[in-house]
Amino acid sequence: MLCECPSRMSRHVQRLRDHDVNPCVAETDASRKCMDDNNYDKNMCTDFFLKYKSCRKFWHDIKMQRRRNGVKPEMPLAEERKKMLESIAGWCCCTTKRPYENKTTPLLELVLFM
Repeated sequence: MLCECPSRMSRHVQRLRDHDVNPCVAETDASRKCMDDNNYDKNMCTDFFLKYKSCRKFWHDIKMQRRRNGVKPEMPLAEERKKMLESIAGWCCCTTKRPYENKTTPLLELVLFM
């Protein structure tokens, strides 16, 4: 696990750990934990890798659509992302399944949120 002490982390690592910058911190941590727990056997962590990849694609698509629409900031901050996710019918922050794991999430609704 990475040290959460800001003084010991490089600026790059600090940015990757910042929930406002990286919307997939939880998926990153879950993938890393799986690898640690399974002696770095990638075959045991495929589900975690797929969730991470889906998360990155989901938020990248939103960022690109917001950029095309002239919405600033291009990547919504953590609080705005939480509100966006909560606006999706049937999603609650306490569930384990994220909307980007569902291929039918209406991307345009999320992009135009606010």
